[in-house]
Amino acid sequence: MTPQDAAVVPAVELADLEPAAVMLDRARIAVPDRQLLGSGTTLTASADLAAIVTVLAYALKAGSVDLAIEGGQLVGVACWLEHLGQRLPPPKRRPPAPRQPSDQQGEGVLAGVRVRLELFDGGFAVPYRCTHHHLVYLATRPGYGAQVVTQGLLDYRGRAADEHGHQLYVEVHDPVDRRRLGHCGYDDLGISRGYQRAPRSWAMRRDAIAAHDTAGGLTSTGGGR
Repeated sequence: MTPQDAAVVPAVELADLEPAAVMLDRARIAVPDRQLLGSGTTLTASADLAAIVTVLAYALKAGSVDLAIEGGQLVGVACWLEHLGQRLPPPKRRPPAPRQPSDQQGEGVLAGVRVRLELFDGGFAVPYRCTHHHLVYLATRPGYGAQVVTQGLLDYRGRAADEHGHQLYVEVHDPVDRRRLGHCGYDDLGISRGYQRAPRSWAMRRDAIAAHDTAGGLTSTGGGR
């Protein structure tokens, strides 16, 4: 089996999230400055595993968590939040219970992610009430065909976005990733200044592909291409 054999499927239940969080936790340790692809990694550099699960659980209801599976093993994960060009809906209230430090950290990390995405939309003039998706996290099993699995995760979400005419937004923190996404149909929007002293990153946008034209080219349904 090779990374090309990995199948991407959406997470559908909470039991899928802990293995995904473990992979994200391990992957961020393996990269410089713990900067994975996505808008949320700068805010979770010191977060514990429970905090990452909190963000994934929110995405399960207000976005998507995509899992790359090969040979029955998890080899990659991508977490996206769907946004309507307005404030993200607040997390559903839990029944009253004793608050643990990990619960407080998870809620704080999630609040930071939501604020960052709202600032992103304002900074890059994302059209109001235009449904789009932000990549929060993307990670692969360290040392295992990372580029191929990453491409598979991005392509999977890209096809889903094309079906609904939605745009995808990704923050990258490495010039190599910036060039790679540029070759994959993402437009470079420029520097994203970050939030709460987060390191500088670059904002990328992928417009939805509508259909092949008669000449074999591609027609975009989004703006800015």
